[in-house]
Order: sequence, then structure tokens, then C-alpha cells
Amino acid sequence: MAVKHPELTDLTKKNIIEAFWQCLSKSALPALHVSTICRRAGYNRTTFYKYFLDILDLKNQAEDNLLSELMALISDAVKDQSDQEVMLTISRISLNFNSKLGLLFSSKGDPSFSLKYRTELEPIVRRSMDKKTDSRQIHLLCAYATDAIAATLEWLYTHPEENPDDALAFLHRFLSAGIEGIEQG
Repeated sequence: MAVKHPELTDLTKKNIIEAFWQCLSKSALPALHVSTICRRAGYNRTTFYKYFLDILDLKNQAEDNLLSELMALISDAVKDQSDQEVMLTISRISLNFNSKLGLLFSSKGDPSFSLKYRTELEPIVRRSMDKKTDSRQIHLLCAYATDAIAATLEWLYTHPEENPDDALAFLHRFLSAGIEGIEQG
């Protein structure tokens, strides 16, 4: 496809992705249709298919854009922090990032998003642990930390009545002391 006006192409794609987010806020992913997204964005189906193969491709590109922006923000924020500070910073930034992340963690999103989030987060967590941790244990510790963070975010996004500060304090205690430390505390 020859691109004559890249700024217009970028705007069109951005508008379709934004329409996807708006539609996802009203309906679960399996219920979304190309025609609904196109109507919301103000484009026809032909335009949609110039940029995306199908709804799954649109979802993946939207998730990738969101994760790229989020991980850049997190990486910048945690540069000189201790591993415990890193975990709290990641959780707070992710929780307060924007409502789109909440949609993906909710029942409206794709359950595979949590794995995608953890996979993107793992190198950031790994960098905070490389300084003092036995290299044989880093993989398990990263999995432990990223799973705990993702599970906490998923819980908070699907239970908006819960107090985020309490949940993040619990997460901090859990990551600091483990299950035994929480049971004893």
C-alpha cells in the first residue's frame, strides 16, 4: 500500500484503535464487530481492512501500543529504585495508567492479556533483581513478582469497590515477606 500522507494514515489508524477502546468499554471482546467499530470511528469496512486483518489484529495492535507506552513509563520511573520500590512503582503506575488497561484486565478483555503484560514486565523486574540475586533463581523470582502484580491489578480492576492502597500494601508485604510472613503478621 502506497502511503501518500503518513500523518493522515496514522490518524486514521489511531481513530480506529480509539473506537475499539470505546466499543470495548461497552461490550466484551467476543461481542465486538468490525461494523460497530467502523461506525464508531466514522470509517467504512474497507478502510478498516487497510490497517487491520480482523478484530484480533486490531486488539493485538491496541494492546501492543498500550503496553509499549506503559512499559516506557515504568522503565523511566524505576531506574534507580530498590527491588521493593520497583514492585510498588510498577503496581501504582499500572493501576493509575488509564482505563484502557482496566478494560483489558476485566472480563471484557482477553484473558491472554495478563500473560502479555507479565511478559513485557519481566525484563524490568529482572533488571531490579540482577544486582544481588543468584542467577539460577532470577527466573522464578521474576515469575513470582510479575504474577503477584498482575493478579493484584486484575483483582483491583474487577473489584472497583476495593481500596487500592490496602491491596498495594498487601502486595508489598507479600513480595517482601512471602506467604509465611503474611501468615505470621
